[in-house]
Amino acid sequence: MKNNVLIVGGSGFLGQNIIENHLYNVNTSKIYVYGNFDRTHAFFDPQKKIILLGPYSHNEKLSFLENISVIYYLIGGLYTNKSNNIDENKKNLLCFKNKISNDKIKTIFIYFSSAGGIYKNSKLINTEDSPTSPSNDYERSKLNLESYLNLISNDYFKTIIVRPSNIYGRFQEIRRNQNGIITTLIYNYLTDNTTYMPENYKLIYRDYLH
Repeated sequence: MKNNVLIVGGSGFLGQNIIENHLYNVNTSKIYVYGNFDRTHAFFDPQKKIILLGPYSHNEKLSFLENISVIYYLIGGLYTNKSNNIDENKKNLLCFKNKISNDKIKTIFIYFSSAGGIYKNSKLINTEDSPTSPSNDYERSKLNLESYLNLISNDYFKTIIVRPSNIYGRFQEIRRNQNGIITTLIYNYLTDNTTYMPENYKLIYRDYLH
């Protein structure tokens, strides 16, 4: 049984946590990673489980996919808010869909979307059927790519869409990326800056996932 995983966009802090989890998982044989490796943590990997593939492009042949049991697609972060970036992501997703469908590859494709942005707040328990309320380009781009995945999915290319809460934790570069109140507060504390809260902050409810 194949026990290899592929992480597309593995240089972000979420991707690096997934790498670390599989690195110490005795059931994982190989960890293929696309990403910007100038930003990737140097993991202690005596068994040489990690295979670095460089930045991802929709021109990739993906000839090794038949050996992959799970694909984590993490591209599409805070800066996926321009139409050309969204179109590039759609090309990437279509490339995976075509390869998996044409070769009838049995694998699990997991797309990481967002819950922190697309729901109005977390005062009530949100489910996948809860109404969405995106308020900026980033949040709209996540829903746009979700809709596109649902459009191109078929019997072979079955996708799982994950909407995690606002996430923070190990490997997050707070000095370069202030994403959400927790990292903003930590960064401002470390740099002796003032944190300005919105006037309606008492009406905003958010869940956080460490």
